[in-house]
Amino acid sequence: MCQRLAPGGLLVLIVPLTFFGLTLLLWGLVGGPKLESRLSLHGSLSYWQTPCACVAASFLLSWGLYFALRGCIHGQLVFVHIPKNAGTSVELAGIVSGINWGSMHLHFAGYQKMPDGNTCSRYHVPPRHLHGPNPYSSGNLFCLVRNPFDRAVSEYKYLLTANWGQQYSETFSTGLFEHPRCSTEGLNHFVESALKSYRKGSRYIDDCHHVPQVEFVYGEDGSQLCNDVLRFEELPLAFDNLMQEHGYPVRLGSFRDGDSSATCKNLSSSDFSAETRQLILEVYKDDFRLLNYSTTM
Repeated sequence: MCQRLAPGGLLVLIVPLTFFGLTLLLWGLVGGPKLESRLSLHGSLSYWQTPCACVAASFLLSWGLYFALRGCIHGQLVFVHIPKNAGTSVELAGIVSGINWGSMHLHFAGYQKMPDGNTCSRYHVPPRHLHGPNPYSSGNLFCLVRNPFDRAVSEYKYLLTANWGQQYSETFSTGLFEHPRCSTEGLNHFVESALKSYRKGSRYIDDCHHVPQVEFVYGEDGSQLCNDVLRFEELPLAFDNLMQEHGYPVRLGSFRDGDSSATCKNLSSSDFSAETRQLILEVYKDDFRLLNYSTTM
């Protein structure tokens, strides 16, 4: 309920609260004489004291609400969106229940320039790198992780159907369409091109979609940021159980289908060549190790 009352974050409340205070001030100035006679039996309130009293009352009520919500929201569930791990499905399920997670949250609007010069959507930026308003600073963080082999396949399928797939391919030279769509050759060529660029220093290409998952789960000091780490292969049950445990009405349900699974049904991680597989093992070695995923397919 607290998150529903402040869907865009607490700082967003400042705008309507300020507007509310200014409205009361104007109302007090215009209706000062009438309020003066009604609020004071002895006429002790002057023309200026009346609107000032209105402003003081509005200030106390407004900021009292602000700090009450601040205390209430502290400790609530905050979603860390790791690209290609059903993040959009979680956000859609949340917004239906009035919970603004990830891209639905106003604090995540816009883009951020990353250390390699590329830009990423703010909701795709790992918590350790996020600048400006940071919803991760309070609350119980939860995230979804996935087998790195399957995540790489999902990225290829996703960009084949995304409106910006062609633009990304040309900008980052990943050769997405240099081979027939949904072909084994196309899958391997894309993943190899993207990960070779990653190893050369372009870590944040394709809107941060190739960033290792551990950078979202853990802080730079090695501390675990996500209190609850759900596994993609255990959806939707693991997600629904977490929501029920914390008293949230959100359920994944039909939103679980938004993973580009209908694209290239003939492709899977078993189609990776030995070279592509080795690149994935090298780039995502910490994902395999710390998230306990098998290095065999």
